[in-house]
Parts: sequence; structure tokens; C-alpha cells
Amino acid sequence: MDEIYYPSREFSIDESMILWRGRLSFRQYIKGKKHKFGVKLYMLAEPSGLVTKILVYTGAGENSEGGLGHAGCVVHKLLQAYGGVGHCVFMDNYFTSVDIVASLAANKMLCTGTLRSYRIGNPAEVTAKKIKKGEVVEMWSDDGVCVLKWKDKREVTMISTQHSGKLVNSVSKRKIERRVPEAVREYNKFIGGVDRLDQLLSYHITSRKTLRWYKKVALYIVQIMLLNSFQLYKMYSKGEKMSLQSFRLSIVGKLVSFGRTQENVIVSQINTQPLEMHFPKFNPMTTKGDRRKQKNCWVCTKKGKCQQTIYYCPDCAENPPLCLENCFKEFHGRID
Repeated sequence: MDEIYYPSREFSIDESMILWRGRLSFRQYIKGKKHKFGVKLYMLAEPSGLVTKILVYTGAGENSEGGLGHAGCVVHKLLQAYGGVGHCVFMDNYFTSVDIVASLAANKMLCTGTLRSYRIGNPAEVTAKKIKKGEVVEMWSDDGVCVLKWKDKREVTMISTQHSGKLVNSVSKRKIERRVPEAVREYNKFIGGVDRLDQLLSYHITSRKTLRWYKKVALYIVQIMLLNSFQLYKMYSKGEKMSLQSFRLSIVGKLVSFGRTQENVIVSQINTQPLEMHFPKFNPMTTKGDRRKQKNCWVCTKKGKCQQTIYYCPDCAENPPLCLENCFKEFHGRID
């Protein structure tokens, strides 16, 4: 992705899960995910679901980045290619702390996210203060980090280097307008990139049971590559609009036809009827009744060979005689 695409100004960091219930030293459990057990991935994604970078979690024993712990190490690895140009990153409370956000600000990268109230470095003037519903309390540090708390149905603690706690109008998914802090509105607008990815993946499930966890990871990454190509197609294509299903089928068709020899193409043009409902049958017995009648195979004849067979396809026009092992598939346009 770094070679073919540069991301937009806003992107988010979040976690995704690949279902895995077998034995694995770094298997994780995340309560809020669809697949609660499995291999955890850290992703950098745009709000549309376009993924630009992936890190596979393999244990918390990785070296920390400048004393920022595991979460800080993950954030800096995902963002190391995008510093110094003013990108805006949105993260949930797993990744945020005052130190991590301040280090991103020093690298000219803006950040907004939810914040756990017990994080080291949080100002007690904000986290310990009692507020009523609809009220906002905020505090700015000397290096431009804002920590705010807002009470809706419950208290929400936010951290940002770009947005403040100023109340602004926001329209919910149910078309209900209300007053929320600016940081909350922008966070809700841009945080859902990985959730959008999971939604698109759920439309076409490709996972299968296997005894090797890395096979599932490899297949998952291939699916992300396919979704990325679909997103890029929608961005830059000037042709007809295409659904995800049609796009996937077109890619599969190209991959299946790739590498066909000219001989196979000529043979497959004889009959393009689908193979699903076609089943071979034996030729009738000879007049003496001691053996089956044999006829020249159509596919072998096209190849200049003389090969007789006792099988034919009763579902095709003219009931063509075909060798059972390979010619039956080739005649119907199917190649192993």
C-alpha cells in the first residue's frame, strides 16, 4: 500500500480479530468483537475501510518505544511513515495516554481519542471533578494536549491535540440533533474504519477450519487486499459503478482464466455450459452385450489425438463422448 497509495488526512487505529479457538500462545479475547477469541491485528485504516498497514499481535513482550509501553510501540510503528505532515489519527482508549499523544504532537501529528480515566499523567482537576449531565470540563497542557470530560448518559473522558470541549451541534444516526463536544463529534465521524472493514468482510465469509493458524491469517490478509483494491477502484475508476460482489466475481474470473493455453481456450469454446448439473454416463452396450460402445473423444480429436472412450455427457447437445479423467472438465470450460 505504501508503494501505490498515500492515505488521506484522517485515519484511525483499531483492533481486529481473526477467529481462532485452538491452542496458541498469543491468542486473545476481546469482548466487544464479533469473534471474541482469535489472533489480534492492529490496523491503520481510513474511515472508508481502506487499510494501509497491519501489525499481527504476537505477545506483549515487544520492546517499548521511548518508555511508552506496548500501546505506544504499536502506535509509533503504524505511524512511522506519516509523521511531520499534519495527519490526524483517531484512536480508542486502549492506545491513548497523555505521553503517547504528546509524543505524536511533537512529531507534528494530531490525535483525538477516548481516554481511560486512570491513565498515568491524567490531570486530576478533570478526572476527579463531579459534573452534571451536559456539562464539560477541560484542561490544556503547555505542549497543546487537551484532556476533557463530558457527561451524557455516563462520563466520557477524551484527549485531543486538535479539538476542544466546545459544544457543537451533532446529528445522530437516528437523525436526532443534540449538543456534544467538538472532540466527541469528530471522533465518532472518523473512528469507524476498521469496523467498516469488518462489516464488508462479513458479507462474503471465506474462513474455513484448519489446523494451522497462519493459514487463516494469510487468507484474511488476502481478503483485505481484495477489499483495498475494491476501495481504490471506486476512488479512481471512471467507468460503471460496481458492487463488491460483482468486483469479487470479476477478479475470480481473471484469476481462473490466467495461464490458460491457447489449446485450452479453443477446447473450452466448444461448450460453455456450467458443469454443476452435468454428469457423465456410460455409452450403451454393444449388440452382443459383452462390452460398452466406444467413440472418439471430442476433446482429444480437437487436439489431434485418437482416443476412444465409453463415457458421454447426456446433458449437453449432441451427447458428446468425452474422456472421464480430464476431457470432461476441459469441455465444460473447467480447469483444475
